[in-house]
Amino acid sequence: MPMNLEMSAAQQDLVARARALALERFAPRAGLHDREASFPFDDYADLREAGFLALCVPARYGGLGASYETYCLVAEQIAQGSGSTALTFNMHCLTMLMMGEMADAMPLSNKVRERHEALRRRKFAEVVERGVFYGQPHS
Repeated sequence: MPMNLEMSAAQQDLVARARALALERFAPRAGLHDREASFPFDDYADLREAGFLALCVPARYGGLGASYETYCLVAEQIAQGSGSTALTFNMHCLTMLMMGEMADAMPLSNKVRERHEALRRRKFAEVVERGVFYGQPHS
Protein backbone atom coordinates (compact mmCIF):
# COMPACT_ATOMS: atom_id res chain seq x y z
CA MET A 1 0.00 0.00 0.00
CA PRO A 2 1.59 3.32 -1.04
CA MET A 3 2.17 5.99 1.58
CA ASN A 4 0.46 9.34 1.27
CA LEU A 5 3.17 11.95 1.69
CA GLU A 6 0.90 14.92 1.05
CA MET A 7 0.52 17.33 3.94
CA SER A 8 -2.98 18.17 5.12
CA ALA A 9 -4.17 21.77 4.96
CA ALA A 10 -3.64 22.07 8.74
CA GLN A 11 -0.09 20.73 8.43
CA GLN A 12 0.66 23.11 5.56
CA ASP A 13 -0.54 26.04 7.67
CA LEU A 14 1.55 25.04 10.70
CA VAL A 15 4.62 24.43 8.56
CA ALA A 16 4.26 27.81 6.84
CA ARG A 17 3.84 29.59 10.17
CA ALA A 18 6.85 27.79 11.66
CA ARG A 19 8.96 28.54 8.58
CA ALA A 20 8.11 32.24 8.82
CA LEU A 21 9.08 32.37 12.51
CA ALA A 22 12.28 30.46 11.86
CA LEU A 23 13.46 32.60 8.98
CA GLU A 24 12.21 36.00 10.11
CA ARG A 25 12.77 35.79 13.87
CA PHE A 26 14.97 32.87 14.94
CA ALA A 27 17.66 32.88 12.23
CA PRO A 28 18.80 36.48 12.83
CA ARG A 29 19.33 35.70 16.54
CA ALA A 30 20.72 32.15 16.27
CA GLY A 31 24.37 33.12 15.84
CA LEU A 32 24.32 35.29 18.95
CA HIS A 33 22.80 32.49 21.05
CA ASP A 34 25.36 30.04 19.69
CA ARG A 35 28.32 32.37 20.36
CA GLU A 36 27.13 33.26 23.86
CA ALA A 37 25.83 29.76 24.68
CA SER A 38 22.61 31.45 25.77
CA PHE A 39 19.09 30.07 25.93
CA PRO A 40 16.84 31.47 23.17
CA PHE A 41 14.23 33.02 25.48
CA ASP A 42 13.23 35.46 22.77
CA ASP A 43 12.48 32.56 20.41
CA TYR A 44 10.23 31.08 23.09
CA ALA A 45 8.38 34.35 23.45
CA ASP A 46 7.66 34.11 19.72
CA LEU A 47 6.67 30.43 19.95
CA ARG A 48 4.39 31.23 22.89
CA GLU A 49 2.76 34.16 21.09
CA ALA A 50 2.17 32.03 17.98
CA GLY A 51 0.59 29.22 20.04
CA PHE A 52 3.27 26.68 19.17
CA LEU A 53 3.91 25.66 22.78
CA ALA A 54 0.45 24.02 22.63
CA LEU A 55 1.31 22.23 19.36
CA CYS A 56 1.30 18.72 20.85
CA VAL A 57 -1.29 19.33 23.55
CA PRO A 58 -4.37 17.28 22.58
CA ALA A 59 -7.23 19.34 21.16
CA ARG A 60 -9.57 18.12 23.90
CA TYR A 61 -7.37 20.07 26.36
CA GLY A 62 -7.32 23.21 24.24
CA GLY A 63 -4.13 22.55 22.32
CA LEU A 64 -3.47 22.22 18.61
CA GLY A 65 -3.56 18.41 18.84
CA ALA A 66 -0.61 17.81 16.52
CA SER A 67 0.53 14.26 15.91
CA TYR A 68 4.16 13.19 16.11
CA GLU A 69 4.32 13.46 12.31
CA THR A 70 3.05 17.04 12.37
CA TYR A 71 5.42 17.92 15.20
CA CYS A 72 8.34 16.63 13.08
CA LEU A 73 7.28 18.77 10.12
CA VAL A 74 7.12 21.86 12.34
CA ALA A 75 10.39 21.10 14.14
CA GLU A 76 12.16 20.72 10.80
CA GLN A 77 11.17 24.28 9.94
CA ILE A 78 12.20 25.65 13.33
CA ALA A 79 15.61 24.00 12.89
CA GLN A 80 16.12 25.95 9.67
CA GLY A 81 16.25 29.10 11.80
CA SER A 82 17.82 27.85 15.02
CA GLY A 83 19.10 24.40 15.87
CA SER A 84 19.15 25.30 19.58
CA THR A 85 15.51 26.33 19.55
CA ALA A 86 14.52 23.20 17.63
CA LEU A 87 16.36 20.97 20.10
CA THR A 88 14.78 22.50 23.18
CA PHE A 89 11.37 22.69 21.47
CA ASN A 90 11.77 18.95 20.88
CA MET A 91 12.07 18.33 24.61
CA HIS A 92 8.91 20.32 25.30
CA CYS A 93 6.88 18.66 22.55
CA LEU A 94 7.95 15.17 23.53
CA THR A 95 6.86 15.89 27.09
CA MET A 96 3.43 16.89 25.77
CA LEU A 97 3.24 13.78 23.55
CA MET A 98 4.31 11.49 26.40
CA MET A 99 1.64 12.92 28.70
CA GLY A 100 -0.95 12.70 25.91
CA GLU A 101 -1.23 10.08 23.20
CA MET A 102 1.71 7.97 24.40
CA ALA A 103 0.28 7.69 27.91
CA ASP A 104 -3.15 6.87 26.47
CA ALA A 105 -1.62 3.82 24.78
CA MET A 106 0.00 2.51 27.98
CA PRO A 107 -1.64 -0.31 29.96
CA LEU A 108 -2.19 1.67 33.17
CA SER A 109 -4.38 0.65 36.08
CA ASN A 110 -7.53 2.71 36.57
CA LYS A 111 -6.03 4.31 39.69
CA VAL A 112 -2.82 5.34 37.91
CA ARG A 113 -4.76 6.52 34.84
CA GLU A 114 -7.01 8.72 37.02
CA ARG A 115 -3.99 10.21 38.79
CA HIS A 116 -2.26 10.81 35.46
CA GLU A 117 -5.41 12.41 34.02
CA ALA A 118 -5.56 14.91 36.89
CA LEU A 119 -1.87 15.73 36.46
CA ARG A 120 -1.98 16.19 32.71
CA ARG A 121 -5.13 18.28 32.87
CA ARG A 122 -3.22 20.73 35.10
CA LYS A 123 -0.03 20.64 33.04
CA PHE A 124 -1.80 21.02 29.69
CA ALA A 125 -3.79 23.97 31.09
CA GLU A 126 -0.53 25.63 32.16
CA VAL A 127 0.81 25.30 28.61
CA VAL A 128 -2.38 26.41 26.86
CA GLU A 129 -3.38 29.22 29.22
CA ARG A 130 0.01 30.56 30.35
CA GLY A 131 2.46 29.33 27.74
CA VAL A 132 4.48 27.27 30.20
CA PHE A 133 7.47 25.46 28.68
CA TYR A 134 8.49 21.96 29.83
CA GLY A 135 11.75 20.16 29.22
CA GLN A 136 13.29 16.78 29.91
CA PRO A 137 16.02 15.82 32.39
CA HIS A 138 17.85 13.95 29.63
CA SER A 139 18.91 14.44 26.06
